[in-house]
Amino acid sequence: MPMRGKFITFEGIDGCGKTTVSKLVWRQLQKQKVKAVWTCEPTKSWLGAAVKRGWTEKAGVFTESFLFMADRAEHVDEICGLMGKGKTVLCDRYLDSTLAYQAAGVDDDLTAGMMDWLRRAHMPFLLLPDLTLYIRVTPEQGLSRMSGRKGRTKFEKAGYLRKVARNYDTLAETEPQRIRVVDGSGALDGVVEKCLAEIRKIL
Repeated sequence: MPMRGKFITFEGIDGCGKTTVSKLVWRQLQKQKVKAVWTCEPTKSWLGAAVKRGWTEKAGVFTESFLFMADRAEHVDEICGLMGKGKTVLCDRYLDSTLAYQAAGVDDDLTAGMMDWLRRAHMPFLLLPDLTLYIRVTPEQGLSRMSGRKGRTKFEKAGYLRKVARNYDTLAETEPQRIRVVDGSGALDGVVEKCLAEIRKIL
């Protein structure tokens, strides 16, 4: 029976580069003969499509949260199956994205309560990552990198991203053993190598 694989997530605000970084990390791990799989949220399934439809139709923050949770509940089953086959799963966005982004959609004095509610709502099906790499950039850096991007979502606005960034920082402070902060402001190769260095510690 193969040894159970690891579950590694990549997090950060829009424009931090996590999708590019996570795919490059995945390719490097494959070159090093690590049985790695790359996946993302929202997923490519009909549930993931429903999440994206919720953005375009401007669903409320709670409806949006339930859509993300439904997509994630199905995704967790898939991830567990892959890990059971000894594969290391790299996921571009996961639970912390919902905590950071959806909690940014309520008034500041309700943020902590919203994050706590979201955590508890996930508990019946949640698979906690072995490692979360939080690629940290300032909202200004993230927005600058997205300046030419078409089809921007409601999340990609300065005020909103500042709240999201604060929420990510709070999460990183709360769970330093799981969430490792990686400076995403430098050269891409350097960011990838920092992520690989953290991953090597758990493989």
